[in-house]
Amino acid sequence: MRIIDDRYMQHRRRLDLAWRLIQYEVRTRTISNWTQLAPHRIRALYRSYATQDHGAVKRRRGVSPYRLEIILDSTRLRLEAAIFAALCRSLDLLPTERVSQPERDLPNLDRGELLCDAYAWFRVEIPPAKITLEQGLLVLNELARGEQIELASCRSCGGVILSDRLSHGRSECAFCSRTERDQTESVAGKRTLSQKPRQHAQAGVGSS
Repeated sequence: MRIIDDRYMQHRRRLDLAWRLIQYEVRTRTISNWTQLAPHRIRALYRSYATQDHGAVKRRRGVSPYRLEIILDSTRLRLEAAIFAALCRSLDLLPTERVSQPERDLPNLDRGELLCDAYAWFRVEIPPAKITLEQGLLVLNELARGEQIELASCRSCGGVILSDRLSHGRSECAFCSRTERDQTESVAGKRTLSQKPRQHAQAGVGSS
C-alpha cells in the first residue's frame, strides 16, 4: 500500500504542477519536460479545467522563447529578469556549479514547484511585470549554463543586474546608466552654451 500511495502522490504532484504551469501560460512542451506528463495528458488537463475559468487561461502556441537577446535588449525585461533570477537564486533554484545542459538536467518536481512559487511571489511584488515564466526560465537556463550572462551587482547602486560575461564595460543598472548619461549630456550642454559667447566675441573681433 505504501508504494501505491507514493505513486499516487507523485502523480498528483505532477498534475498539480502541470496545472500551475498552464495557469502561467507555459507551453505544452515545456510543461511536459518539467512534469514528465505526456503532451496529450496536458492538453486534456487544459480542456478539463481551463474551461471552468471561462477562458481566463490562455494557451500559448509555437516555440518556447529561445532568443536571450530579446530580453537583454529590453531595459524593462532585463531588469525584471534580473530580479526574478535573484529571487530564484535565494530559493536555491539555481545550481552552484555550471550545468552544460540545463534544459535536460534542471527539470524535476521539487524545482518545478519552487519555480512556480518564485514566479507567484515575483508577480505579487511586481504586479505590472511583463516577463513571462518561460522567459524567466530561459534566463535561468542561461545563468545555469554560465556562458553568456551572470548575476552581478551594479557598480553604482549595488542593485542586482544581468551582466554580459563577454562585455568589458561598466556593470551598471539601467537607472544608474541613464543618470550618468543625463549628467554627461547636461555637462556637455553647459559647456557648449559657455563657448557660444566666446565664439560670438571672437567673430565680432574678426569682423572689425
